[in-house]
Amino acid sequence: PRHATMSVSAESMASFSRALVVAGDHAVAAAAILEGNQCDDNDPAGSASLMAGGRAITNAGKDAEAVAAALAAREWDDATGPLQACASSLFSAAAALADVGSCGVAFGEAGLEIEDASLVSGCIALAAAAGPSLASAGETISSAGGAMGAHANNMAKTGGVHETAGKRLFQAGAALSEAGESLVKSGCALERGA
Repeated sequence: PRHATMSVSAESMASFSRALVVAGDHAVAAAAILEGNQCDDNDPAGSASLMAGGRAITNAGKDAEAVAAALAAREWDDATGPLQACASSLFSAAAALADVGSCGVAFGEAGLEIEDASLVSGCIALAAAAGPSLASAGETISSAGGAMGAHANNMAKTGGVHETAGKRLFQAGAALSEAGESLVKSGCALERGA
């Protein structure tokens, strides 16, 4: 029997998906830590907005999983709907995380790039035109990871429960940076037809 190997673009998209889910889970965990600290009204990250942002990032990861499956099947038309959904989830993350460093702006920009990629229609050969937009979105998501990490470090410096939440948020930022690198690889591979 012939075994199909997953393309580089599909493999990298799957890695992007997994890393986004990990990032979202860490952000939700950080928010839960902050939320559990009822005594402290001084909540610099806003646990509710952090929770919403984490869930939106997780949703974007789940949307990207469907994109990876479509790329693995070499069915670009099946990827455009999930790409649009992924962009929408990133717009939700942008709104929720507007006060977390430059994360909100970065997620908004990444959403626009992914939305642009979703507008490319046609067969898998034409999908190469979406590659640069996906690579650009990946770079922006990596920068969001760096911004989230810096915000997390500042949060952790305040000590106590914020230190614990900051450590989880830092992990979310690291996972976002990894996700961005994977999306860059997927976009570049798609551009060259791999």
